[in-house]
Amino acid sequence: MTVPNIAKEVDQIRRRAEAIRLRIEGKPWQEIADLCGHSDKAAAYKDVQRALDERRTQLGLDTDQLLELELAKLDAMEAAAWKVLRTKHLTVSHGRVITITKNDPAGGEAETVELEDDGPVLAAIGTLLRVGERRSKLLGLDSPTKIDAGVTVRYEIAGVDMDALR
Repeated sequence: MTVPNIAKEVDQIRRRAEAIRLRIEGKPWQEIADLCGHSDKAAAYKDVQRALDERRTQLGLDTDQLLELELAKLDAMEAAAWKVLRTKHLTVSHGRVITITKNDPAGGEAETVELEDDGPVLAAIGTLLRVGERRSKLLGLDSPTKIDAGVTVRYEIAGVDMDALR
C-alpha cells in the first residue's frame, strides 16, 4: 500500500469515527454530513453504515453477541444513573451553595441547611426509565398491545335452533 493510500484510509477512518460519534450524540444526518464533509445526508448515512458493517465483520459478532454487548452497555448506563440518583446534589448559584434557614416550631434555635437540587435526581430517574424501556424492547419483554377492532363474533352450531334454547 502506498503512502497516499494510507493517508486516504486514515482520513476515512477519522471521518467515519467522527460521524459515528455525532450520530451517537443524536445529531441529524444532514448535520453529520455538513460537519464531516459528506456530499449530503444520504452519503453520511451510507458511510456510517459501511463503517458499522466493517466493524461487525472485523469483530465476527453474531446477533446474540451484539445483544450481549448492548445489554452490557445498558448495565453500565444504569449503574451510572443509580450513582447520580444516590448522590446528594446541592443547589448552587453564582458559585455558592444556597442555604435556607428553618425555624424550630417549638421556639428553639433556627437551623441553616443546604438546599438540595432535585434536578439531577429527576434526570437520573428519567434515564433509568429509558434504559429499562430499551432493555425490555431488546429482550422482547413488552407484551403486545391489545386493539379493540370493534368486531363482534357470533358462533352458530349447525342443526341447533338458538331461539328454541332461550
